[in-house]
Amino acid sequence: MSPSSELSDRYVKRHLYAPTHFATVEAGPGFTFEVEAEIRALLEDRLTPSRSNPTISAGHSRVTIRNVDYRSLLELVLRTSCAADVSLGVAHGHAENEEQLASLLATIEWQLFFPRGAKVFIRPNSYASRLYHTGILSDAAAQALERIGCDIAPEVTAADHLLSLTLQHDRLQASISLAGRPLWQRGYRAELEAVAPLREDLAQAAIQRALKAFARPATGSSEGFDLLLVPFAGSGTLAFESIIALYKVPPFLFGDAGQPRFAFERFNAGLPPSIEWLKGKLSSLLQARLNRRLHTVLIDSYGPACEACARNWSRFSAAIFQPAGAGSDGTQRQNRGPDELTAEIRHEDVLLQEWSRYIGPDTRTLFILMNPPYGKRLRAGEIVSLYKRIGRRVEELSAPRNLEGVATPHHKLKVCGFILCADEASWSAFLHAVPSYRCVTSHFMQGGLDIRLCVFES
Repeated sequence: MSPSSELSDRYVKRHLYAPTHFATVEAGPGFTFEVEAEIRALLEDRLTPSRSNPTISAGHSRVTIRNVDYRSLLELVLRTSCAADVSLGVAHGHAENEEQLASLLATIEWQLFFPRGAKVFIRPNSYASRLYHTGILSDAAAQALERIGCDIAPEVTAADHLLSLTLQHDRLQASISLAGRPLWQRGYRAELEAVAPLREDLAQAAIQRALKAFARPATGSSEGFDLLLVPFAGSGTLAFESIIALYKVPPFLFGDAGQPRFAFERFNAGLPPSIEWLKGKLSSLLQARLNRRLHTVLIDSYGPACEACARNWSRFSAAIFQPAGAGSDGTQRQNRGPDELTAEIRHEDVLLQEWSRYIGPDTRTLFILMNPPYGKRLRAGEIVSLYKRIGRRVEELSAPRNLEGVATPHHKLKVCGFILCADEASWSAFLHAVPSYRCVTSHFMQGGLDIRLCVFES
């Protein structure tokens, strides 16, 4: 996308490309540390050239980046898998009355961002400030936007762009979302059959936390795990997010081809020429990392969930694997197919089966991810029994196996994974059922519930 005819290249460069900026990255509740770690790693591993030296600080469910260039922020949007949103700061200053508020909003170069006729949703917040009525913030911003021909969206779902106004202790920070819609809405999950699905960014951050606990950071390959086992698979989110983590899959690949997925792709300023190169480079690097097979077994007792999971898998794998030929960055891609990553989707009650039946004779390391039913989906007393049975199945896997045709006839399977528990009783029941495992528990929030993330390793 080229800049609007109303904007000159010099104007865009002066106000957007040349200066450094401040930005905020939204994290899921309980996972600020994982988002901060990912942002630091991505900024240290930038592919787009930059002279900026960003500084990063973490707060409550938010990471702030200062002294960062615009191209680096766009790269973060394309590559981050833990964050919920990345927003560009466009104003920051004192505003204790309506005159100061209007003057501060007037300093924003609105024409760089919002085309005429764009629908903008305004999200105001005010804390410990004289302008405590958020309606005053919304009205002032709406007047500024209407002057450049924008429409104010009544709901965020009907908007093309999102403008956030945060007034705290009479200091206003105005930010424009670079993503638009939440980044956890990947696009690979065309169908949803799970009763209480886990948000993709929360699933990804939980996986990153587990990988760190196992001293196996996501290094861009699946080395270290032979099998990915996902009981209670639902629509497949935990399996998909594990593959994204293990292979460093850039989430932008799951958008609809030819359609602008992110808000920054619709800005008046257009796209830097480096963005198309960056997309091609990230895609080519991914193809080079897909050099080791990882077998995935997804199990669910609900038939429609298995059917939806199979269709989601087809969509997911088609986005990852690119046809042979020259990439947009000039590199040559090898001819690959979805058989590089294999998935086995089973419609059965996982607790009625011996879990060893899912494990091949050459499997040495197993990664198990579990988000079992909890809360209103089970009657009182059922949840403790369920988590105890799950723990017993996991405990059985720690026993040595006798494998035919293997030089070492007896070997112990290395088992790693995590289970999500919504209350103390289910968490305690699982822990008591896995005495041979090392377990580490932490917490995060999902749907208003305090979820215990119990990481276990044999």
